[in-house]
Amino acid sequence: MHTTSRWSQRLLAGAVALAGVAILAATLASTPSGAATPNEAVTTSAATAASTAADATKVVTVRPVDAAGRPAAGYTVKRERLGAGITCWGASPSAVESGIAICGPSAAYLPACWKSRNHTVLCLRDARSTQLVRVRYEGRFRTRGLQEVASPINLDLPKQQCGIRVGGAWSYPPSHPRWVGYYFCQKGGIYGPSDGNGGIDRSSDTWTVRFWNESGPRVPQRRVETAYVVGTAA
Repeated sequence: MHTTSRWSQRLLAGAVALAGVAILAATLASTPSGAATPNEAVTTSAATAASTAADATKVVTVRPVDAAGRPAAGYTVKRERLGAGITCWGASPSAVESGIAICGPSAAYLPACWKSRNHTVLCLRDARSTQLVRVRYEGRFRTRGLQEVASPINLDLPKQQCGIRVGGAWSYPPSHPRWVGYYFCQKGGIYGPSDGNGGIDRSSDTWTVRFWNESGPRVPQRRVETAYVVGTAA
């Protein structure tokens, strides 16, 4: 009786082992050639997410001037005498809050200005710089028309730095005669349709633009690495 019991146990163990092999074989057979296993799929998904996060456009808000019209810590001021005719007529397109104006004429290039003392404004031309310019303006300091979505004052593309356009006459890509220029860059410009998006496609976390350098009809897509908008310091 004791011998029979041991023999039965051996048969049962063998059957369990064979069943395990069969299940493993069936599992492998049901996995398509080249398909990822669950662990591989998780790893691939995580890698894709990490890659997407790394490519996402970084939006930086710079705050160079406080509400009293004084330069924020770390910023320096240079006075410029631009003569008569400097006016501040509306909200800066790059502002994320009220109280920041765009001033002109366009040749002065004053895309973001804050009201300061003695009928002057402090203006930022490049968000990557800590240099402000102080200029005297005429008339009232107007900041009406704040945009719901700010158009960055500066954009960083791969191997290109760009600044927002402030007026002026621009050419257009031959392949897109109805497009307008939105940003000037070191070796070309950013163009797009007049659809209210300011030349930037924000449909994903990685913003893109269309770049043209006047060397041909092509207007290739470029990724925006960093976008700079402006606000007021506390």
